[in-house]
Amino acid sequence: MSETNLKIQQTSKTVLTVVNIARIFCFIGIAGCAFAAMGLGIYQSDIDTALRELVASGKISLYLSQENIVRFHMNNNIEMQSYAKELLINVMQGMMALIFITVLLAFIGRIFKVIKDNYSPFTGKIMRELKITFILITLLAANSGLIMGCVIGFALYCVYQIFAYGCELQQQSDETM
Repeated sequence: MSETNLKIQQTSKTVLTVVNIARIFCFIGIAGCAFAAMGLGIYQSDIDTALRELVASGKISLYLSQENIVRFHMNNNIEMQSYAKELLINVMQGMMALIFITVLLAFIGRIFKVIKDNYSPFTGKIMRELKITFILITLLAANSGLIMGCVIGFALYCVYQIFAYGCELQQQSDETM
């Protein structure tokens, strides 16, 4: 095995280990969110009562995000109707983000597994995996803002085109051997 192939193997193995560890943390976070959501659903009235008392006594203050303020103004009620419900919405959003990240990590892991198996990042299978991964990353970036999503999407498209050119060069190299 050449020195380059050995480096590719070691890098892929390291990245796969890191991706698997990150996926484990995501699964733990998803499980935590699921348990929190169940608890918030089951004990909603108790949580609301306790939080209302703490807010009324001034022991805690709650920050309303811009999104929550807009939602409350649309309901013509700036007073929060259910603290537990708002917490549940936030927990569910966090859980969905963790699920999305876990799927993204799975695709990244598949990319490095294919690189490890083929000794080259320039294969057709890698291109399919990269396309899906780059689309997911662009969607995640677009969640923070349309302009940011477009910029990151364009940058990833450029990287994808570089890999496509690398695949063509790899194919030409393989044909000449």
